[in-house]
Amino acid sequence: MKEKTQFVRNVCPRNCFSTCSMVTKVVNGRVIKVAGDPLHGFSKGKLCAKGYSYPEYVYSSKRLLNPLFQKKRGSGNWHEISWEEAYNIISDKIITLYDKHQTHLALAYNKFSGNLGLLHNAMEGFFHSLGAHTKAEGNPCLGTGRQSLRFQRGTEFSPRPENMAMADAIIIWGSNPAVTNIHQMKFIHTARDQGAPLVVIDPLFTETAKTADIYIQVRPGQDLWLAAAVLKLLLSRNSTGAFKIPGWKMLKKELIDCEMDFLLNKCGVSYEAVKELANIYEYSKNAAAWIGYGAQRHYGSSASVRMIDAISLITEDMFKCKRDVYYFHPELFRMPNRLVNDHITDAENCRNIDFRNFSNQLPTLQDPPVEFLWLFSRNPLSQDENVKEWMHLMKEMDLVVVSDLFLTKTAELADLVLPVTTHFEHWDLHVSYWNHWLSLNEPAIKPAGNVKSDLQIARELAMVINSKRPGMSSFRTELSDRDWLSEEVASLPKGRYPISSWEELRIRPAVLNDTSKLMKQADRVTFYSEKDASKTFFTEWNVSDKVTVNHTKGPFKVLSPQSLLHIHSQFEPRVSTQDFLKVTEVKISSSLAASLGLKKNDKVLLFNEHSEIERHVKIDSLIPENVLVLRQGGDHPVNELSGYKPDCSEGAGETSEFFDTRAYIVKLEEAGR
Repeated sequence: MKEKTQFVRNVCPRNCFSTCSMVTKVVNGRVIKVAGDPLHGFSKGKLCAKGYSYPEYVYSSKRLLNPLFQKKRGSGNWHEISWEEAYNIISDKIITLYDKHQTHLALAYNKFSGNLGLLHNAMEGFFHSLGAHTKAEGNPCLGTGRQSLRFQRGTEFSPRPENMAMADAIIIWGSNPAVTNIHQMKFIHTARDQGAPLVVIDPLFTETAKTADIYIQVRPGQDLWLAAAVLKLLLSRNSTGAFKIPGWKMLKKELIDCEMDFLLNKCGVSYEAVKELANIYEYSKNAAAWIGYGAQRHYGSSASVRMIDAISLITEDMFKCKRDVYYFHPELFRMPNRLVNDHITDAENCRNIDFRNFSNQLPTLQDPPVEFLWLFSRNPLSQDENVKEWMHLMKEMDLVVVSDLFLTKTAELADLVLPVTTHFEHWDLHVSYWNHWLSLNEPAIKPAGNVKSDLQIARELAMVINSKRPGMSSFRTELSDRDWLSEEVASLPKGRYPISSWEELRIRPAVLNDTSKLMKQADRVTFYSEKDASKTFFTEWNVSDKVTVNHTKGPFKVLSPQSLLHIHSQFEPRVSTQDFLKVTEVKISSSLAASLGLKKNDKVLLFNEHSEIERHVKIDSLIPENVLVLRQGGDHPVNELSGYKPDCSEGAGETSEFFDTRAYIVKLEEAGR
């Protein structure tokens, strides 16, 4: 038999900065290897370690290939059923609940970031095609900073990240691209090779910090005060400038009234480090500042993001120099999103539930109560706060459906699990929330077993429902996957991308055209709104470290940075993981270890009001005092210790405050284990 070799364009669909375009080698219908796409102007022919391991992900023995049903939820007694049976279970429940309540508000879904492809909006489109329903809303990852930048400068739109290579200074606040955005590092290193200093500001001495010229270890959640100290110092040197920005006089007064020693004490940074940072902001002609998502995962972080951004706005105005600020590229949310928008029938009457409080709030809803829950592109038991509440919520539903590739922690508590395609098995369209490239994902192989794409599930389920109750769903079942690609690209504003059809993306990815209009700031950049003028910048947020801590006994702040070689949640169960990724450890400082009488490899219990988890001690002298560092994911993930507090929501924007989690730590012998 003659060997048949093909090369196909695919795109990594994961919740990642890069959204890497890749070229897949297929031999006789099997994925053999993947490589980076050299025509993608951001990733430039490279992938990360996770990307290169995708063939293992596709052919994992743990992958689901048929719909699964368990009669007793949580029993683990699964049996395979046909798609026809699965569709009948779901459609019958949807129709029964509608007849009972005369509305679809008893149906709820929760979807976020497991797959960011545009055609993966199909299930949202399906729910919208039914009419008003209940759903999660918000952005628990980057919503706070987005809101803050919109308020302050009228846009959150970041320049092309490739432009960072031309900066003469780079300041990174709370991001670790050497682990989470590795392709950005080549542009950072290009700038450094041309003499640009790299400053990294982070509570942890990260892989990116190791490459920096200057590392500033700020106290967790206290970036506001470091940024304020820098601005105060710059103001003392240039007291007559920056009056063109509305609200500057109010901010200036607060800076003058605030003692430098107070600011330094709050952020835990020396005056010498503040002075060095101020010099870089003042004397660089083209300084690029990157406001990372880590800086906004604390209560009151809206003020931190705004104050960090204020340094760039003010120094640009003071010194008439360029100050690019990088945070987020919202093109992902500016796409026509035809699969959702073409099916919206009663959106204004939907019940929208805050992502962070979903598991707490859903059981309280009445008229009607929610009785059906569908989870797709999600694994909240490994991702979300309030794990116990999530488990209770799932037990109380009449029907729980999960769409996934593996039997995740969340899927184990469902009634019905639907196996879905990998990105090698369906069409899709991808745009990054960081770089400005648009890429096409083509099917490289036939779907394994009996798996189906989200779009196919939505289309077929709508047909089943309408066969039983004509007209209940308005989902456009006559359109194929390629039809939806055509609809999406044809709906793009003229000139946004240098393409006229999606087929052109089969040749190469496309970059967004001139971004000057998108980057144009609002007519009025401001530091205060008239409505909130009575609230001072500092006193409103002087609560970001409000928990009283006994520095020898706790509770201690818990930080959980991302891993270079591992993605938790849906991606986690795919492979026989390397031993070093299985290690359940907690990193603590040498001083904290000494004060608690702990040694390397001691087994400890971490606990708070939400849960308790076991770990082994690893001592790292560079960990901040009174901080516990844990890897995400695992059998008992760190998010079990996290709980959303509704009374804190006013100061938090949309983002989950994971880095405000606090826990006690004791040796297991002392815990009586």
